[in-house]
Amino acid sequence: MGTLTGRYALVTGGGTGIGLGCARHLLADGAVVTLAGRRLDVLERAAAQLGAEVPGGEPVRAVVCDVTDPDQVATAVAAASPAAGLDIAIVNA
Repeated sequence: MGTLTGRYALVTGGGTGIGLGCARHLLADGAVVTLAGRRLDVLERAAAQLGAEVPGGEPVRAVVCDVTDPDQVATAVAAASPAAGLDIAIVNA
């Protein structure tokens, strides 16, 4: 069990590059990870890749979000966390 087990994380720009790398480490350490970005196809590929790289981890979620739109950000945060709230935010976008 990782030190982040039971924690909820949202990673903006999580489909590629630094965001994907951050998501990989969060997932490996037990966090429930949601990737946010503008292109669902990129996010879904990244989620599948992470699932293959970190077997046994929680399923990675994907949510389309343009971080310049406050309503989309609020929707992404809500999608990434239970009623108790978001634990970790990697603001990479």
